[in-house]
Amino acid sequence: MKYTFLILFSAFFCLLSCDEDDEMTTAPSGPVITDPNMINEFTWQTLVDEAAISNDENSSVRYPVGYENMVVYSNSNSSSDRDGFVALDRTTGSEVWSNFGQMELGLVSEEPTVVFGVLHIANENTFKSIDLSSGSILNDVAVDVVGEEELSELIGVFEGNVYTNVEIQNGFDVTSEWLASPISNASPESFVRFNQSDVGDIGKPVFHRNANDEVLMIYSSSFPRAAITAYNLSTNQVEWEIDNFATAGVFSDIEVDANGIYVAVGLSMLALNPSTGAEIWSRTHFINDLENEDGLVQDDTRIYAVGSEVYIIDKISGDLIWTAQGFERDNGPFVPLRNGFKPVLYQNNLYFTDRSAEGLLIWVDLNDMDMDFFFIRESDVVEINGDPVRVDGLNFQDSGLAVSNEGIIFTHDRLRFLAFDAPLF
Repeated sequence: MKYTFLILFSAFFCLLSCDEDDEMTTAPSGPVITDPNMINEFTWQTLVDEAAISNDENSSVRYPVGYENMVVYSNSNSSSDRDGFVALDRTTGSEVWSNFGQMELGLVSEEPTVVFGVLHIANENTFKSIDLSSGSILNDVAVDVVGEEELSELIGVFEGNVYTNVEIQNGFDVTSEWLASPISNASPESFVRFNQSDVGDIGKPVFHRNANDEVLMIYSSSFPRAAITAYNLSTNQVEWEIDNFATAGVFSDIEVDANGIYVAVGLSMLALNPSTGAEIWSRTHFINDLENEDGLVQDDTRIYAVGSEVYIIDKISGDLIWTAQGFERDNGPFVPLRNGFKPVLYQNNLYFTDRSAEGLLIWVDLNDMDMDFFFIRESDVVEINGDPVRVDGLNFQDSGLAVSNEGIIFTHDRLRFLAFDAPLF
């Protein structure tokens, strides 16, 4: 029986203190855990591909996306005709639809953009749109590129248009040029180039409508020079640009809300007025080793920066609420390093995955300001064609996460799609 003492204590406390007229609510209980840090029970687990397990192939599963009563995974495995997307029932793990074999997907190295139930990716010089309700392919357009140009996978979608860019790699330097097209009836000819200024290595854009009802597309670029730029799509010119930063380093993706935009640059954190670029607040030597652009996530009042440390920051004032570099484990300090996937929030809990060889799931309790870790049992046996086959345990090192409103975490390893209750202690 799970947590027997806590359950009996809670029931006794309620008899003493609960009013009969109080509405009964059920709090998430978390998974069945026998080892304090081991997740032993799954809501469901579904094999990525039986042939992949039999042949020990590497199916490149990435980025689970929650939509209605489904969770949708990208799966690059052309050698076994499993190249495409698959939607699983989020309660049972059974397949709802797949579009395997209908498109050349390749490895999805950036998180897809989902708007109004349609998933958009730019991948291998094509722009693709998938209806999440059915898996129907709405767009699979080869974008015209020239010479050494390659299509960036970081795209933005705003008011029926897609914005992406083509890049030219020259050693460590990258130069880019923006492309825009209507999503409806997209074609190679519908992608129009604009903003041919000297920009490079562009981050994912966000969009803001200013007081003049003009739309600003705001993005970062690191090479050949570091800058944050707001391009006015209404006037077709740069509205504002910032290129003097207190610290140098990796740009995070830009987070935006009604009050401002938020971005980490190297070891600094900035909040800016999206209309003017004016600084609202800044903190230098604030973020330690963000590593890549996916380290920021926000709720209504706070921004969370996750790299080799976890920072919780007040969005209005920029004040540091809490920070932690790690925790004690096995009688010694352990510092988790976030892998290349974005953290996820569930109620007052933050989860991210660790890129170390152990590949742990890291949990931050935002109520008690505490950090802990979890791992999956080391091995599992599944049955294929009546024969038991041992499957290696989940290593979160290469795993993305999604979480439902009910507190179910969806993830994957090389051979399985997985769902389990979000750990809560």
